[in-house]
Amino acid sequence: MQNAILASAVLMLAVSWPALAQPPAPQSPKLGSLDVTVNWRSRTEMWDWFEGNTGNSDYGLGHSQVRVSLGQKRSKVDCFVEGEAVTVFALPTDVVAPAPLGQLGLGGTYYTANSNSANNTSAFLKQAYLQFKQLGQMDLKVGRFEFFDAVEARSSDPLVTAIVNQRVAHRLISNSASPRSSDRSTAGSSSGTPVPTTSRRSVGDPRRASSKSAA
Repeated sequence: MQNAILASAVLMLAVSWPALAQPPAPQSPKLGSLDVTVNWRSRTEMWDWFEGNTGNSDYGLGHSQVRVSLGQKRSKVDCFVEGEAVTVFALPTDVVAPAPLGQLGLGGTYYTANSNSANNTSAFLKQAYLQFKQLGQMDLKVGRFEFFDAVEARSSDPLVTAIVNQRVAHRLISNSASPRSSDRSTAGSSSGTPVPTTSRRSVGDPRRASSKSAA
């Protein structure tokens, strides 16, 4: 009897533990009626390139990405504006050697592509759009915003939604490896039918574009 009670208590604790351990979702800061979001990511790269008779093949460099957004959600329309600033800093100035060595790692590529400057910052409008909801059976989104493959249509089946989100989405086009936004418009029904998209031009991360890395 005691073993059964103990087993039941352990089972109840195991079931309820995720809910007890999960912290509450953080509240977004407000600026009046607008939601404010600030996201900062940074990383450091260390290079140990093939050593030659000249140039610096053992060095480090840094990257920084700051995104600041303002948005508001209402029953009929959502609005969102986001700016982004990307920085490549602490580039060594001796990472390009005479031929045949050339650029000694990606630091040399960044340095050459940015007019032989050790610190480079670019700021641009990342997203700015209006999303009109409940236009009859349609939704309409117009402006500059990010695009993710495989999530153009919504499914009412939770299993299909989970598979798409975890296994299919973001495989070809995403905002993680090479952040891009496009001036476009999308329209679709709330029932999950495919969403036709009209794209005018793509806006990428200038840091990556200048370094000529793959998009």
